[in-house]
Amino acid sequence: MVDRPGRTQWTLKSPRLTDEFRALVARAAKEQGQGINDYVVDVLTARSQEVIKARGGDPVAGPPISPPARLQDVALDLVEQFARLRQEQEMALAKIAAENRRGRWRRR
Repeated sequence: MVDRPGRTQWTLKSPRLTDEFRALVARAAKEQGQGINDYVVDVLTARSQEVIKARGGDPVAGPPISPPARLQDVALDLVEQFARLRQEQEMALAKIAAENRRGRWRRR
């Protein structure tokens, strides 16, 4: 950050900051009758206060506050799901095999 009296600069870098995003923010700021920087400060201040105040109470609508899932946790969950599906499939195949052993006329 570069601080000058009465002016602070802040640089944001993200692949999500696209030309479409900039155009969206510019249009919203224009409709609110504000400059882009003032609009961004007002919106970020309001949203940040909502998030901070919600820590002790109910979560607010919008992006989740919790961190994203870890890959190890997702992988472990998938392994458990595949094991359960394999067991269900083996039981279904065993049932089909048992029905086939009974013969054509005894199935009921």
